[in-house]
Amino acid sequence: MKAEIEPLDDRKYYGTEVSIADDTDAALGFVTIWIGGTHNPSHRELARLKRHNGDSEPTQEDIDEWCCDSHYETETSLHIAELLVLAVNNP
Repeated sequence: MKAEIEPLDDRKYYGTEVSIADDTDAALGFVTIWIGGTHNPSHRELARLKRHNGDSEPTQEDIDEWCCDSHYETETSLHIAELLVLAVNNP
């Protein structure tokens, strides 16, 4: 089996998606990870916010406003997704 973390897109966040495929690359499905944890936005989420701001660095105020609910990727969600990918890809 193979796993990979799906990129964040511009739609509303509903969890970090890890795609799972068999050895022939046939899709088997997704695992969705959505955990608040430390509530710190991941580096991918900060990059998404930067794109949303026209490539200008987000201020702390921008981050607080962007991450005011649970619809953003946290460091914890991304870290768990990375661990899942490692486990699947290195049995």
